[in-house]
Amino acid sequence: QVAQGIQRVFRLQAKPHASRGTLPIRRSRTAMALPHAITWALVLRAGLLCTRIASCAAEGEACELPGCSEEQELDVVAQLQVQRGRAKQKGAVRSKRPHVVMIVADDLGLGDLPMYAGNNTVIETPAIDRLVAGGMTLGRYYSQPTCSPTRAAIHTGRYPIRYGLQMLVLPPYAPYSLPTNEPMLPQAFQAAGYATHAIGKWHLGFNTWNATPAYRGYDSFYGYYHGEVGPYDQMRDGLFDWHRQDRPNCGKDCVQTVWSLNNNTYNTYAITDEAVSIISGHDVSQPLFMYVAYENTHAPCEVPEKYVDPYKTKVRDRTRQVYAGMVAALDEGVGNITAALEAQGMLEDTIIIFSSDNGGPIASPDTGLGNIMNTLRESLGISMEFCGTGSWGQDTGATNYPLRGSKGSLYEGGVRVPGVVHYPRKLKAGSTFDGIFSASDWFPTLLSAAGVPDVRQRDNFPFDGVDQWQHMTAPSGPSPNEERMLLLNVDFSNFGGALVQGRFKYFNGGPFYFEPWQYPPEVGAAEGWSEDEDPKVGLPIWCPWGCMVDLIADPREERPFTPNVFVHPELLPKFHAFQAAHAAFKAEAVTPLFWQTITNPKKAEIKATAEANGGVWTPFMD
Repeated sequence: QVAQGIQRVFRLQAKPHASRGTLPIRRSRTAMALPHAITWALVLRAGLLCTRIASCAAEGEACELPGCSEEQELDVVAQLQVQRGRAKQKGAVRSKRPHVVMIVADDLGLGDLPMYAGNNTVIETPAIDRLVAGGMTLGRYYSQPTCSPTRAAIHTGRYPIRYGLQMLVLPPYAPYSLPTNEPMLPQAFQAAGYATHAIGKWHLGFNTWNATPAYRGYDSFYGYYHGEVGPYDQMRDGLFDWHRQDRPNCGKDCVQTVWSLNNNTYNTYAITDEAVSIISGHDVSQPLFMYVAYENTHAPCEVPEKYVDPYKTKVRDRTRQVYAGMVAALDEGVGNITAALEAQGMLEDTIIIFSSDNGGPIASPDTGLGNIMNTLRESLGISMEFCGTGSWGQDTGATNYPLRGSKGSLYEGGVRVPGVVHYPRKLKAGSTFDGIFSASDWFPTLLSAAGVPDVRQRDNFPFDGVDQWQHMTAPSGPSPNEERMLLLNVDFSNFGGALVQGRFKYFNGGPFYFEPWQYPPEVGAAEGWSEDEDPKVGLPIWCPWGCMVDLIADPREERPFTPNVFVHPELLPKFHAFQAAHAAFKAEAVTPLFWQTITNPKKAEIKATAEANGGVWTPFMD
């Protein structure tokens, strides 16, 4: 009876504990039974004074072990999962190559995670903290300023200026996509025998079927094509957007519309459940590449209230409370995916990557610029991202504190984002990689980590990304890319360009908007400030002929300077090198495809086609 009772814990819910993270928090689709001998051995070895196991409540409710403390209950569950994984692996032929699970959060600010913010945030992320404690934190991980460009850089290993995705994001009705001749990361894994799966947000275009994930190297796709959907109904502009492509090259006659998610299902749960289901049913002898792209913490800002409740006494701002709840739901998903890998005996053989696609959006809707940008976004069919009337200059509730700037900017707050890599077999637990790491580095770095050959000749598609694996696994001396000049973006239509090299950052053009410094409400309240005292807005950097910022001496990017014979003459050679590199990148950049959206006259026709197709978003140019 004791053994049977403990086994039922796997099928039900274990209570979260702040110091231990989350083991299975929500119910799993897969029953996790263990041999009785293993169960008994675990109970005896743990030395728990559990005298009996009460019958558990109905599926999905909490299951308690009377006689045990909460800590002991989680010990039982954790050890059972580890032993179950080892039992499954015993006698099984393990993959010779590592599995790779890449988890990408949406609009998650650097200042929102304890791994970076410490005591400056009240948000708790026990599952992500476990990855940090057991893995390597990327101290200077750079994304692109917005979503689609970052996802493109991850998938291609190349700067978005190479294929026209450097400007903003792919809006609805975009008559273009990430060009289909670009070699893709999942294609390389697929050719090497990996099972490849994409879950959640795509946002790299779906104007034609061969732009969709099942044609770009993924064996399956389960998610939405746009940049955002309603988190409970999966609707975008009045049309449904959630699909299943269950095999490669799954197009019009194969794709399934997942209408079941149009019925008050929180899509963070759906994404996690799909990931757990794939892992639980995976043959461990075949290597796995899985790309999991959550909508959290992107607008619309909605989350089940149970995730908000713990923060109602910790911070008074409602926008921040809801945002903290979205982070908590995201963290729960990360915990469930990690637990599924552990239960399947794959955790030690899996490279887990957790990151965000750009900084948190913080431009206040009450400022003149916020109103102007809202008008521009709405005219282009891009929905507003402001989620309420939050204090302290917030819109979604995110913060990039103490960095300057917002999503959409080239300030550090817009492009320097969370990143952690967990791989017990190779990476030192609790370590930090202090070199510059870019979203474009994932492709060459993961090929190296997995021993996977590239599938395409690189003559016409040279990597901009750098293979960081050797230095991550055996660091000695300075990073091999210490002198690398990393492009953040290139000047176009006065939005401006920026590069980073070592401690210095170079700006060219401008004015560079989305420039506030925004404190988390909990920090402002702790300091006794009123909301009016929050130093939200400063003058934007504007450098038509270029300027530099010393990110060590001036981490808040308040004092840009232009070297000359009187001001930092010793930096003139570096300044001229920045100027030359920026000019070269600008000359190489292709015309942004975004302009096609503005000149596209078929917006109404595209929506009418989708409405005639049952009210579902599908490719509209085939």
